[in-house]
Amino acid sequence: MSTVKTDAIAAVSTNGDLSLDGLGTGGVSIASTLKMTKGGDISSASPLVIDTDGNYFDVTGTTNFSAMTVESGNFFMLQFDGALTITHGSGIELPGAADLTTAAGDRLICYATAADTVEVMSVETEAAAAAGGLVLIGTAVASDSASLTVTGLDATYESYKIIGSNMTPATDNVEPWMRLGDSSGVDSGSTDYIGEVGGLYVGGTTFYGYQYWGGYSHINMGGDHAEMIGNSTGEGVSFEATLSAPRGTQYPAVHGQCAAHDMNTHYSMYLFAGQRDALITTDRVNFLFESGNITTGRLTVFGMAHA
Repeated sequence: MSTVKTDAIAAVSTNGDLSLDGLGTGGVSIASTLKMTKGGDISSASPLVIDTDGNYFDVTGTTNFSAMTVESGNFFMLQFDGALTITHGSGIELPGAADLTTAAGDRLICYATAADTVEVMSVETEAAAAAGGLVLIGTAVASDSASLTVTGLDATYESYKIIGSNMTPATDNVEPWMRLGDSSGVDSGSTDYIGEVGGLYVGGTTFYGYQYWGGYSHINMGGDHAEMIGNSTGEGVSFEATLSAPRGTQYPAVHGQCAAHDMNTHYSMYLFAGQRDALITTDRVNFLFESGNITTGRLTVFGMAHA
């Protein structure tokens, strides 16, 4: 086997391998177009085996997977032909640390940080690319957590949908709270928020209440009466809210509704609205209870795309 040597390149051999050690620490400069090869189709399997004949692959089939077989340092892209679920874990790091269910046309950009260890750097959904709709920003799952925070809200969207599901407090008889924040962190100042809440409370009696509040450290989502969110079997709270004016000339505001079972398993429904009483560039949403941790629950934020 013959070898050609130059001052700039340590060795170029006829087997196609290129050694760039001779460049020292200067790196590689590409003066023309960088081209990558489209590899052959990959049949979905667990683990998903990433071939070495290219850097872009169509994944056929609908077999779910939770691992990939891939060489360390491999930069590659996947396009899915159908619906399947990718499980987040130590072998596949997905955005928001949440499992991903694909649809036909969805695409991932990936990098193997080690052998069989993949960081999914970007997810592009076919639905989001084609038309307006909800685009996942992030999700956070409670496991005896002090609070849940989703970051990554940016100038791409002018409003966001916030979903809280199956929130159970560790402490009985507490209010559900929401806070907003910017790049410096979650705002929790004692006079940062104003708002209003009203509700329908069904137990032995029916209760209607409306309360205006100002100068608080949070947005109150669940009223202020003698029976708050409970933590026994069947109790807890779920909610849906919209964040408007996250940045710009209006104060960022949240309005929505929550459904709850209180400390006596009475069903309650609340309508709430509140705002951060200052102009901030909102990039995060935070949920917590007034005291104690969150035993279980999930906080998810979607961007509302208009085109």
